[in-house]
Amino acid sequence: MAPKRKYPARGYRPKKSRTRVERKTKFLIVTEGVLTEPQYFERLRPIVEQRYGVQLVSMPRTDKGNARGGNWKSDPFHVVKKCVEKRNEEETRSRKSKGDIPEFTRCFAVVDVDGRDVGKSPTVLQQAIALAADEGISLIVSNHKFEVWLIWHHDKASPSSAAERLTPQATELGFVEGKNISTEFPIENFLDACQRAKKAALVSPGSVGPNPSTAMPSLFDAIMQAQKNAN
Repeated sequence: MAPKRKYPARGYRPKKSRTRVERKTKFLIVTEGVLTEPQYFERLRPIVEQRYGVQLVSMPRTDKGNARGGNWKSDPFHVVKKCVEKRNEEETRSRKSKGDIPEFTRCFAVVDVDGRDVGKSPTVLQQAIALAADEGISLIVSNHKFEVWLIWHHDKASPSSAAERLTPQATELGFVEGKNISTEFPIENFLDACQRAKKAALVSPGSVGPNPSTAMPSLFDAIMQAQKNAN
């Protein structure tokens, strides 16, 4: 009887083991603003990832030729359109990587009311709401502006219903410097801000609440639900 081979047969090629990348819950956030909103989410990102295991990928509209992200018209409809585009691109990348690159678990478009096209039918915001509903995008609307949400991070301040007062109010609180979020902004107060915003009005994604209001708490509800689903 011939002895058993102690070496591979000619032409034998062992299968390569594929190291799978750990799948993470990943949220896409596309913003209408180029400074305030992106800076908020960039500061929030490490807290959310460490505390809840959710990766936030924020994508602002570019400003003055900045190469990051891409450029598009500054209105709610085009923010939702860009969100759909980036989600689809990530789905394609995920398929090509055979799942090593995870798709976005949820996609959010963050916009303001602003009232820029009052009297038109449908308004740009109404078009954005319709597109978001068709494409499964969670549309986060702040009435009038994102500063409403920032102000709710303060334990003794309520946002003004006058749109022109919101930025000065946030400035007086030391939360913003121009369009930039200040270094003193209490980003860690986001859960308290959720409670204050919900007390003012419960606003679902894809809807416009009363003035002042925001659907931002629904983003944090989704983050905490994703953590529960992962456990």
